[in-house]
Amino acid sequence: MKRTFLSITALALVTGLIAVTIIGCVKEPKPTETAVSGDTENHMTWFISEDHTTLDISGEGAMTSEACDTWFTYKQTIANIRIGEGITRIDNDVFEDCYNLTAIDVAPSNPNYCSVNGVLFDKNQSELIRCPQAKEGAYTVPGSVEKIRAHAFMNCYKLTKVTIGEHVSNGIFFPYCGRLKAILVAPENTYYSSEDGVLYNKDKTVLIQCPHDKKGAFTIPSSVKRIDTEAFYICSLTSITIGDHVEEIGDRAFMNSDLEMITLGKGIKQIGDEAFMNCVFTDETYIHAPTPPVVGQDAFYTTNNRMVICVPKSSLEAYQTAAYWKELKIRGIE
Repeated sequence: MKRTFLSITALALVTGLIAVTIIGCVKEPKPTETAVSGDTENHMTWFISEDHTTLDISGEGAMTSEACDTWFTYKQTIANIRIGEGITRIDNDVFEDCYNLTAIDVAPSNPNYCSVNGVLFDKNQSELIRCPQAKEGAYTVPGSVEKIRAHAFMNCYKLTKVTIGEHVSNGIFFPYCGRLKAILVAPENTYYSSEDGVLYNKDKTVLIQCPHDKKGAFTIPSSVKRIDTEAFYICSLTSITIGDHVEEIGDRAFMNSDLEMITLGKGIKQIGDEAFMNCVFTDETYIHAPTPPVVGQDAFYTTNNRMVICVPKSSLEAYQTAAYWKELKIRGIE
């Protein structure tokens, strides 16, 4: 019995060692060139450097999210991606989670794409496709650019200032750019404008985005009628004043921001879903609208049970009986 027990123990130890060895190999694979399928009958290949910081993509085919899953393991170590001449398509999400990516370079002979200062464009530089997530400091979008692809600047956490050129005409957004202090727009642009580093439509009736790292107190300009979806999402402002001119606040407009206090003017008519969700709200919130605004789902949801909303005393009963408002702590003021 002892011999059998020892044999089993030895076998278990050996098996354990083999398992550890296999797991170790998975964690630290040696670089290999691997063919993967694109969306066409052709093939694209990739090769990653020994230190896992440089990724070369060659062959022919499309860079789809499915094809690029083969090098997903290395995404967070890659600093430079080099795209060969045969790549025919690049999907939006293939650079997700590449948090250390500083440059995307394209072979000059590629007929579909090019790169300038490590930023990816279409061949004519009319569309900005992707800014590397670890690109630092200030960045100016070239004057030739007319379109910025969705998520082109997502998670560019080291950018501090972006300047938009005169020809950009499509939706602009800078999600999760935690150090961004200013969004500037060329005066000649006929679609967008900026003031104090905040992005608006041309006539400043819509506030599109406040940079994440803008701090302190902020007053919405008197021209603004709508605060756009996620305009102040994860913003560092602690206090904001929304005057009588603003009529609508979009979904998640202030969600997860550092707001401690807000003041809403008399003109507010609609507040979107989750508009102020998870704000700090250490001070009273003031709403001067005589008629309770229409409120979306979880607009003021917060874990802070001390939040009190102050409304005109003459409208207190209306708020206390209105849908959604009646679930909150409401106090009337003169």
